[in-house]
Amino acid sequence: MAVKRDYGSFAKASRRMLAPLVSPYGYEHTGQGFFARRKNSWVEGFGLQQTQYGDGSFCINMGIDVPSLDARWLRPDTALRGLLIHFRLSERGADQGDCWLPSDNKEELNQSLVRLASWLPLVEPWFAQLTTMSDVAQFYRSRTNLVELGQNPLHLQLQAANYGFLLAEAGEDASAKQWLEEAERLMSLPVYYASGWAHRLHEKVKGARLQKPTPDEVRQLKAVRTSLCGLANAQGETI
Repeated sequence: MAVKRDYGSFAKASRRMLAPLVSPYGYEHTGQGFFARRKNSWVEGFGLQQTQYGDGSFCINMGIDVPSLDARWLRPDTALRGLLIHFRLSERGADQGDCWLPSDNKEELNQSLVRLASWLPLVEPWFAQLTTMSDVAQFYRSRTNLVELGQNPLHLQLQAANYGFLLAEAGEDASAKQWLEEAERLMSLPVYYASGWAHRLHEKVKGARLQKPTPDEVRQLKAVRTSLCGLANAQGETI
């Protein structure tokens, strides 16, 4: 059973205590409990996630964020952002499973944060494999379930769009156009709900109700089409 804890106090204390421990590695607090360092057109960073079960323990979510995708997604400035490519950090290094550290009191929290900081050098080989935006795009795709163009299911529409956006950021316009068209295709599919069906339908059956897109879904489709228009204009095309 989840137990309510004072996350605000945890976040404030951890930020204050963690800052001097991670600054030698180039990480600075950038807001909302996130510590990051800039690399080319993306940032490398991490945040802490406290358990909901009341014992005060936390884990470390780490990875990269690509700030330029906020503009491509037409996100409002107040929107919360997450890591585009992420993993849990542990004493085994990057992407080797998570590790929950105790923080039931100030002394325990400090010891856990010192331990966290000691793991940061283990992450360098993971970050070192990403040197260009093309690397980021291909690594992102490798961590999704995207398949061949025209064969992706509806639930991968955001992944298809992200991949297309990253390709556009990398200057790979032809491939970006193909994947953004894939995202547009998926986002434009009608969605029906019908009693007795366990999944969403794209073709009307007896008793099915057409679902109205949510405001987020409308914005997402507009974002994809805006980038497609930008690619077409750059290539002198008309759409």
